[in-house]
Amino acid sequence: MSKSEYLTAVGIVAAGIMLNIVLDGDRINSRVILIIAVIAILLAIPLYFGTRDRTRPPSGAERIAATVWLWFRRILCFSFGVLLFAAIIIMKDIPFWLALLFAFGGVFIIFTGFVGGKDDGTNWKDNIEHHSQNKDRYDWWF
Repeated sequence: MSKSEYLTAVGIVAAGIMLNIVLDGDRINSRVILIIAVIAILLAIPLYFGTRDRTRPPSGAERIAATVWLWFRRILCFSFGVLLFAAIIIMKDIPFWLALLFAFGGVFIIFTGFVGGKDDGTNWKDNIEHHSQNKDRYDWWF
């Protein structure tokens, strides 16, 4: 995650907190704040990876963070991709171009969830290679 993406994510979390205050009046809903805090921590994990020296062996904390991020990303992206495919089925009168857009979007999101993305990688093969390197680095078998 680049710094601009991270700042965008922080802005989204801050907007969520402000929206919570607006909708609940002057009270702050503790459940919403907890959910926003968990999301903020999960979004901070890729920023943490940007500070790691990839030439040195990973620490235990780095392995745990990498595995948590992998499964969070996979579950979130797979769920959203499936929702896009479900939208095609549910909306019967959907135009063909929109169904095609949803299908390509679903495939792209599921691919990104399973393989991930590299900050400077613009090619999908770079993302696959980066995931392969991460599998070796963190001893993932999946």
